[in-house]
Formats: sequence, C-alpha cells, structure tokens
Amino acid sequence: MTVAIGSRIGAYEITGRVGAGGMGEVLRARDSRIGRDVAIKVLPLSVASNADRLQRFEQEARAAGTLNHPNLVTIFELGTHDGAPFIAMELLDGETLRERLEQGAIPTRKAIEHAVQIVNGLAAAHEKGVVHRDLKPENVIVTTGGRVKILDFGLAKLTAPDSATEEKTVRKTTEPGTVMGTAGYMSPEQVRGRDVDHRTDIFAFGAILYEMLAGRRAFRGDTAADTMSAILNEDPPELSSSARHIPPAVDRVVRQCLEKQPAERFQSAHDLGFALEAVSTSGANPIMEKAGSPARRGRAGAVVAAALVALLAGAGIDRLIAMRTKPQAAAFRQMTFAQGVVFNARFSPDGKTIVYDGAFNGAPPSVFSTRVDAPQALSLLAAPRLLAVSSQGELAVLVKARFLYHFQFRGTLARLPMGGGAPREVIENVREADWSPDGSELAIVRDVDGVCRLEFPVGKVLYATRTYISNMRVSPDGKWVAFFNHAIEGDDRGSLDVVDLAGKRTTLFETGGAEEGLAWRPDSKEIWFSAALQGSNGQLQATTLDGRHREILGTPGGVILQDIAPDGRLLLCRDLMHISLLARGPGDSAERDVSWLDQGLVTDLSPDGRMLAFTEQSEAIGPAYAACIRDLSGGAPVRLGIGNASTLSPDGRYLLSSHPDSGALTALPTAAGEPRRIPLPAGFGAARTGNWLPDGKSVLLFGREGEHPAGFIIDFLTGAARRIPLPSAIQDASDPALRPDGRAVAVDDDITGRLWVVPLDGSSPQPIPGAKPYERPVQWADANTLYVRSIGVMPITVDLLDVTTGQRRPWKTLGSADRAGLHDDGGLVVTRDGSAYAYGILQELTNLFLVDGLK
Repeated sequence: MTVAIGSRIGAYEITGRVGAGGMGEVLRARDSRIGRDVAIKVLPLSVASNADRLQRFEQEARAAGTLNHPNLVTIFELGTHDGAPFIAMELLDGETLRERLEQGAIPTRKAIEHAVQIVNGLAAAHEKGVVHRDLKPENVIVTTGGRVKILDFGLAKLTAPDSATEEKTVRKTTEPGTVMGTAGYMSPEQVRGRDVDHRTDIFAFGAILYEMLAGRRAFRGDTAADTMSAILNEDPPELSSSARHIPPAVDRVVRQCLEKQPAERFQSAHDLGFALEAVSTSGANPIMEKAGSPARRGRAGAVVAAALVALLAGAGIDRLIAMRTKPQAAAFRQMTFAQGVVFNARFSPDGKTIVYDGAFNGAPPSVFSTRVDAPQALSLLAAPRLLAVSSQGELAVLVKARFLYHFQFRGTLARLPMGGGAPREVIENVREADWSPDGSELAIVRDVDGVCRLEFPVGKVLYATRTYISNMRVSPDGKWVAFFNHAIEGDDRGSLDVVDLAGKRTTLFETGGAEEGLAWRPDSKEIWFSAALQGSNGQLQATTLDGRHREILGTPGGVILQDIAPDGRLLLCRDLMHISLLARGPGDSAERDVSWLDQGLVTDLSPDGRMLAFTEQSEAIGPAYAACIRDLSGGAPVRLGIGNASTLSPDGRYLLSSHPDSGALTALPTAAGEPRRIPLPAGFGAARTGNWLPDGKSVLLFGREGEHPAGFIIDFLTGAARRIPLPSAIQDASDPALRPDGRAVAVDDDITGRLWVVPLDGSSPQPIPGAKPYERPVQWADANTLYVRSIGVMPITVDLLDVTTGQRRPWKTLGSADRAGLHDDGGLVVTRDGSAYAYGILQELTNLFLVDGLK
C-alpha cells in the first residue's frame, strides 16, 4: 500500500518516508493531538492477508508495547488504516549500527559504551519475558545524542505470561524445526530450529560486539548455509590477536556470549551487563578470571573481586576484578544467603561476629548475628531495628519503629545487651544512633517539634534541620560526627557533612543521590561512603576532612557500605531494587503492571480512572526526576518535565509538579501548551504537595513556613495567596486529601501520627475519630467517608472510615506479604467510587558481604 505524503493515518499526518524492510514501510508523521513527530510502520496490503506475517507484525507491537526503557524504542499506538495494521512509534534521529559499521571497526571504548546500552535494553525486555530473536546491527539505532536503542521486535515471542488470560500471547509463531532469524547473528539453537530463550539474544549480542570491535563479522560464509555451518562448528578468530589492541578481558566477554551451548553463555543480560560495566570502568588493563566448572557457574555467593558482581541469576564468571583507580587485591565472602533485605550491619567488638537486622523470605524484620568463620544466622530479637554496636558489646536498637520511607524509620531508642535480654527504652522519636568510641555515650538523630536534631551526647544539639539527617556515625577518635544532610524530606540526595563537638559544620562532598551507607576509616582520617556517582547508584567513595575525594569501588547497580572494622575489613551489601506500579483501571478484571522504568511513585489518578500521574526517579533518566502521566487504557508513559509529580487539574489539562531541588511549583501541560510557574508565598519553604481545588483556578499547598507547618490557597492565574490557619496541635501536615466539595482537607500529622480534617474557611480542625496511629488518608469516597491505608507493612490494608462516627469497614488488601524483599513504597491512589486504583510495591534484595583488601 502506497501512502501519499500529506495524507493521514488515524491521527497522524504523513510528512515523509524513513525506509522500508521485510515487515513493512516506515513513514515519518506528525501526531496532531500533541504536536509530536513519530514513525509509522505500515504492513503492506500484499502481505497483510498473510496470517503468519500479520501475526508477527501484531506480535511485534504487543511485545514492544510492554517495554519501557531508554534503550528500547517506544511504541505509542497499534491501529489499522484501510485494512492494513500500523504501529506508531518513537521517531529516532541517528543511524543504524549497520550504517556505522560500514565505516569500519568502532573504537574499543565507544564499542563497549554502545554494548552496555544494548545489554541494558535486552535486560529490560527479558525481565518482561520478551526475547528479540532477531538482534542484528540493522535493528540497533545510535541516535545523534549517543543513545542506543533496540527496535523491531518482529520476531519476538513472549515467554513469561503474567496470567492465564495472556496464554494466547505466548504461542510461538513458529514450531520447533522452523528456522527464523538472520544468518550471521543466529544462535546455534536457532540454526537447528530448536526452541530458544533469552540466551539466544546473548549470542546475537556477542556477534554484534565482535563485529563492532573487529570490523568484520564473527561468522560469514559464501552462502547462508556456509554461515550457519560456521555458527555451528567454528569459533571466530580471537580479538586480542588482531592488529587493534583489544584487552583480553573484552575478548573473554565476547567468547562467553558466543559459546555454542546456551548453558555455557552468560545466563542473564544483567550478568553480562555487570561484566561489561566492570570492563568499561577498569582502565587500560581490566582483568577477568574465569574459574570453576560449568556446573558451578551462577551460584549465589561466588567470590567476587572489586566489582562486587553478586551474580544472583547465574553468570558464568565466578571472579570479576575491575578497578576505577589502581588494582586492589580484595576478597569477598558472602555472609547472608536467604532472600530478603539487610537494613543495617555492624561488626562486634572482636570483629568475629556480625550483627545485622533484616527481613527474609517474607518474614517480619529481626535482628540476627552470624560468625565470620561459620556463617549461620541466629535470631537475637524480633521486631527492633539495629542502629549500632558499641565497643562494649551493647546494641542500640529502635523499638516501636514506624516506617517513614525507604530505609528510614522513627521509633523509641533502646539499649540491648548483645548476649540477650530485654531492650531498655531510652528516648522517643529517634531516627539514628551511634556510640562514642568507648561505648559510654550515644549520639542520636531525633525529631523534636518538627526539627531533625543531631545530638552528641544526648541533649547537646550539634546541628538541626527542617529536613532530615541519615547515616550518622561518630569518628573513632570521638572528635567528629559525619552524616548525610538532605535538602528535601524523603529524598536520598544531599551532601556529606561533618560537625565537630563545638557544633561547627563543614560540607565535604555533594553527592548525586543514593546515599545509603557511611563509615569512618579506623584512623579517623577518611570517611568512606556509598552514594551515586556519574549516574550509577551506590558507588564506594572516600573523602578526607580537608575535602580530598577518591573513588574506591565502582560497580553496576551499586553497593551499600555498612561498617568498617578496626583492621580495615568492610561490610558491604549488594543491592537490587525495583518498584512495580500496579493498577486496575475501570473495567479491568485484574491488576496489571504499568511501570515505566524501575523507580516510579504514583501520585494521582483522574476522576474517570484512566489517567495516572507518577514520578519516575530511576537513575536511567539522569539526576533529575521526571513528572509523567500514563493513559491506563493504553499507550506509553509521557514524560512532561522535570519534577516530582503531584495532582492533575480537574479538567486534566495540567499536572502540578515541584522541582526536586528548589521546590518551585509548576503546572505542566498534559497536552500542547506552556508550563505555568505558580509563585509561592514569601517565607514558604519547598511545597510538600499540591492539590487543585474543584474550580481548577486555585491550588492548595501544604509545607513549612519558618518553624511551623503552613497551608495556603494560591490563585493559579494571579498568584494571590490566602493562608489556612493550622493550630499548634498539628506539628506537620502531609498527605492531604481534598474533600469533594473543596471545603476541607484530610491531613496526616507525620509527627504525632494523628489524622485531622482541616476546614479551608479557617474554622477549627477536628481530629478524625477511629483513625489508627500513623494511617494515611488516600481519597474521599463522599463528604463523610475517607479511604485510609496502613503504611510500612505488607500487605497494604485499605479501609473506608467514617470521619464523623469513627466506624470503619474493609475495602481492599493490596500486595503480598509472602514474597521476599517486598516493601510498601507509600504510593496509592484511588478514584472516589473505588472503580480504579494504582499503587507501588518495592522489592529489594540484598546480600551482605565481608570484604578484605580494599584500601
């Protein structure tokens, strides 16, 4: 079918031609609804009647449409035009990898950069159960900005259906014995017509990486049959023997991808990505050492060197050494083996016992101990959170701990002998604690009247902030206290600060986020910490008191520093974390995953339940968060701009968003239009959240004004502000839920744990009867009934609470409590009638390692 320039396909005006391939013509078009240029792939009528090709074409759209990742082409829509199906997708400006390879080999560093991006895309696809099966340079685009994207899932098959209702989507388009793919990049099992899995893509990737480095194909014969014979029977020449200098470690990565037997290859794209990242950061002479028989490959707990590649899914490499600076002979020994998460871990005074707290195999959190020489977890006490271990063998723990957000709790500080016994409660509203070097005094971080205070000793305030402090540690010489200082409550970005005993604070280093671990070197001359570095989470770094900084260990995915022993040994956690956004739209029979990347937070749902607002915080999008929307009836997420998403306007035209750094509030248009900055009142701090009033002309804000919580109603057009009086009984106002009539709001006092109804006309707020401590309001069902939810525990319970009588009835239980590493991420949105909802579930898996040799 020939499509004329200027004609329309659905909502798209054709403006040009991009190219053509075996699966159809590709056109350039303009989406008239939102003013976006797209690519349209149309299946020709001559083959649209072919059932097999039609099925493959539709399968491409379904497979790719489930994927959302920066290294995968984005699918916007699947439709039909004059009887021929079409796909509307992201329009990419760049060249195919094939076009680039026509110019010859690619420099090693650039080739590995491209390779890492390809593998990241494959890992995202494989996680969704999608195998490409036709990966080749023609199906890889390098954009003008350097982004690598995989396209054309025309031969993909779904291998892991989410439910029985999706069974039809996993039927193979070909039976075993039928050869599909492209000669030269097909795996041996493809050549033989056998069934394939994700390891076929790993083989094809190896062939592509070989070609990028060598400038010639790994397998090529005079005919397609000769090429396939080479795939089955021959190995390509070693890269390290070519005229170009290819490090042997890179050659070994390629060779492991090109193993004839799938069991001999990398067993997941994640593991392959770890190896490539390590090679790319290791300088001129990366070292990779393969050890052990194939039967031992992929064992969780394999000894890993400085890259700390904890190969959870099997990798085929038992040791991987990669240094950012100079080689270090480091040994890694795994200390935890159950599936779950480690929160804090500390050495005992003699260094032979490790104490840690965590939640494993779906069980509630507990404090455990294990011996260095014989790792076996022994439960010391259920429920409390470990904070510190003194030089005298006494534990500082949190009891009655309340979940705040990821890895942050508040509760009652208690002291507990390491040998056992009952905790002795000391002080309330504590977040952090650490012992003085001699074990006689405690340093604490606690909340007092809305202020987060660092005290050492208890009662002596060295520093205070309206936001929060984390990972506080006293130096071994007792002269300094180091901590992460955060500018926004709940945000893991900030700075590494130290304060002396006179209260003089110094900022040593501004981090990029992921601040989750800190410890002093035994000589007190250097602070080691894990935080984001160059877009990667949890890299191990060090800073001296005079601000000299160095990188110690860079790993894909990141690590969390837990403790440093007097002899220099470390406790590190390897962390894998993913937030799944689950939604049930109007008419849906079941929940479905609507995640974009891996760090989404739901913030609002349109009244009809079709438009979801969320914030994407994944490191893949860069250092700034993205305010996004997604149509739950179909379509890909739309990134509206930088910021933390809040609520949608009543007409759906705008999404409120606060800037992650400045707190500035902006109304982002959801379609064509210009962003509108909403001025904040003088002296008003960063907006915690914003709600549109029913008229769509005003915005309700809660935050802080100086020492006290404050609320304002701001005119959207003029910026005129009206204060909402809040009594002293309310120490903090968060999680506002606006009543349907717009005359009152339900708020959660995050300090006292009480729920209030705050009238917007200035009359007295009223506590909500029947509310449980530290519940959060979600949405009003009507003028008297409020959806309320539990926080910090799994599964999530949601009730309907009558705010006048205090009577409640169950509405739903969300999530599961029996999967390892599951956490409630705090996000939940519901329509008033309960016909649609969305929420987030965080799954985090960590393993604790004892590390010796890093300096």
